[in-house]
Amino acid sequence: MAGPDRILHLLLYPFPGSSHTIPILDLAHRLLARPGITITILVTPGNLPLLQPLLAAHPHPSLQPLILPAPPPPPTSTGTGPLNRVGIRVGEGTMNIPEAVELARILTDSVNGARPERVRAKEISIAALSAMKPEGSSDHDLDDFVKRISEVKMSK
Repeated sequence: MAGPDRILHLLLYPFPGSSHTIPILDLAHRLLARPGITITILVTPGNLPLLQPLLAAHPHPSLQPLILPAPPPPPTSTGTGPLNRVGIRVGEGTMNIPEAVELARILTDSVNGARPERVRAKEISIAALSAMKPEGSSDHDLDDFVKRISEVKMSK
């Protein structure tokens, strides 16, 4: 238990997605209702735009984000993001959903293994499996990632 002169510092790391970040932020605010607690929330550059408005709306001096550095793209990357070009757009918003027959046609067409999106998804799958093997990029880049994390300074 934190005494009057001791501060408990919690580090929260939500899974990078709004369905995890928002509940963790809510938990942080509930914990900060108790005295003697400081909280750091780890965020990725991609999650920061989601988190910043929420932090600004409910500021607390004992709650700070710590932005994890984005790892450099792999040497074979096209620079457009590893998950880009694997989805098939079906509609725009809830008011522009295709009729059932058209939706069924799009779904049937989407599982065609020759579609560019399916080919790209397969390439990503193979690269991910290769990265996880010993001496893969996930294996040797982990040391660099840990080093970069340790060099990050918190903003006060």
